Amino acid sequence: MTDSTVPGNGTDMPRQEEFVLLYTKTSASLFSYILSLLPNWSDAEDILQQTSLELWRKFSQFEAGSDFLAWACQIARYKALTLIRSRGRDRHVFSLEVVERIAEEGIAETRRLDAERKALNDCLQKLRASERELLQRCYALADRALADCGVRGKELPAVVRARVDMQLGRDAGL
Repeated sequence: MTDSTVPGNGTDMPRQEEFVLLYTKTSASLFSYILSLLPNWSDAEDILQQTSLELWRKFSQFEAGSDFLAWACQIARYKALTLIRSRGRDRHVFSLEVVERIAEEGIAETRRLDAERKALNDCLQKLRASERELLQRCYALADRALADCGVRGKELPAVVRARVDMQLGRDAGL
């Protein structure tokens, strides 16, 4: 085994590949977690970049088989707290105590959402390909309708809902 491999990962996968696999699997959840701490999108992106670099630099300290996302969230938390401390005089920034509390709840919420996504994906995999395609078209149609109406996150207007229902009935062969 060379220095560029990760001991204990079961495959002696090269260190870089192990990092890339773990990081890509968790990066969306990590960014969501950071956004829960820092409501400013640009700040969150900066912290994600700083965190990514720190994760890479410290990857040799990561214990193979442990929870990469939890480790990444801890590093992101420290990076976010450093940013918040640097802006401590700004009255529009949460106090450190509030951010600490959000951070604790954010990790739990991130895990819950990951479990839901996995369960949903498992359910989708049990569907036939034609059923999965119909479901994807349904959501794409509804998403377009919401975008066209400018009502993202709100109740679909009755006319749009009727069109979606009509299209679904047609696609389902009803």
